[in-house]
Amino acid sequence: MMMKKLYLFLVLNCLLSVVAFSKDIIQFSGFVRDAESNAVIPFCAVYIQNENRGTITGYDGFFTFAAGKGDTILVKSLGYKSFKIAIPKDLELTSFVKDVSLERETYE
Repeated sequence: MMMKKLYLFLVLNCLLSVVAFSKDIIQFSGFVRDAESNAVIPFCAVYIQNENRGTITGYDGFFTFAAGKGDTILVKSLGYKSFKIAIPKDLELTSFVKDVSLERETYE
């Protein structure tokens, strides 16, 4: 009887901790374009700041991946300035679409 209570206690603790630490997940997608020419930029890194999750834009500049509400997304590509966007915490949708325009990096 004591083992059943201990087992039940451990299972409930695990379930509660999963619920407490889970984020509301949304589908984040869009296109990455050059700010000057409006041409798509293929193979850009699109990822969540301070995490090892993200994706790379395809040949058509399109990206899509799962992110949490409140996450900060970084978009980077060689020769362009980095772009940062925060997904609103109070977003009521299950998907978030954002087309990103990157400015060219200038070196003197």
